[in-house]
Amino acid sequence: MVTPLSYGVVMDTKTAPSTPVAAQPALFDADAHEPIPYALTARARREVAPQVLPDLRVIGAPAVIDPRSHGAGEQLDDPRDTRAARARALRRAGLDLADIARQLDVDELIVRAWVGDVAVDPELRRRIRAGAAGGRELSAPEGAEHDEARAAFELARAAACDEALDNLATDPGFAAGLGLVAATADIGLHALTVSTSRREVLAALLRWLAAYHPVEAGRIRLVLRLGPGVAGDLARHAWSGALGLPADAVTSTRWRAAPDDAAVEALLRIADPVASATLAGWCDALLEPPSDLPDVPGGF
Repeated sequence: MVTPLSYGVVMDTKTAPSTPVAAQPALFDADAHEPIPYALTARARREVAPQVLPDLRVIGAPAVIDPRSHGAGEQLDDPRDTRAARARALRRAGLDLADIARQLDVDELIVRAWVGDVAVDPELRRRIRAGAAGGRELSAPEGAEHDEARAAFELARAAACDEALDNLATDPGFAAGLGLVAATADIGLHALTVSTSRREVLAALLRWLAAYHPVEAGRIRLVLRLGPGVAGDLARHAWSGALGLPADAVTSTRWRAAPDDAAVEALLRIADPVASATLAGWCDALLEPPSDLPDVPGGF
């Protein structure tokens, strides 16, 4: 005997099992299956969360590298660009960062990022200095112009040191931010450079600087040294957003000696001689106050 079933299915009742079969979960039963992990493609992410990705740019035909380019807002990983290798070779030979920057016609901050993991050969450095003393021109920043700039820097530095003493004694916010500068900044004659791997440190420093010694936005540059596992465009987008910097003020390059694949080191440069002299004097007041400074409870 054959009993017709719905949906055009028939079943032979002689061969059908006499005992009920345990119910099986449906193929797509949500209660019987674990969710499958997935990752959005860049295209899908732009549809559901466009704010987390940088804007797309149209890239045309490969252009000839301009040797005068400072790499603003770009990722300095073009295999045709030999400047990074030349910078490391010059640094290994003992040249100063400023000398290398002049020879390659790039920003000194870019040179810092390229040669940060290069050890200087002391013997080559000694020979270069000896050659300079013998009269051969090695683009050393010596001469009357340099001496005049150094004198102006030191005068402004001394004046800033004197004016900072009252603020250190009465303004905790000034003292706290200045401590951050003293701990992270390398202050030179024409610019100061801050090195850190933490975005919040740079963000706090820039907020403090805006409150106590504002500088023009165009004088601020950021270079990111990125480990091999870090996406350059996303890193630049994240850091520029966190620091409130325009995208074309942020550059990235690969970190040849990164401690791990996800490592990031930021080099922030403020190319402002007035700010350099002022902050150098303020740091002097913080770190080496005059011996006749009156005792301040809880002071420095």
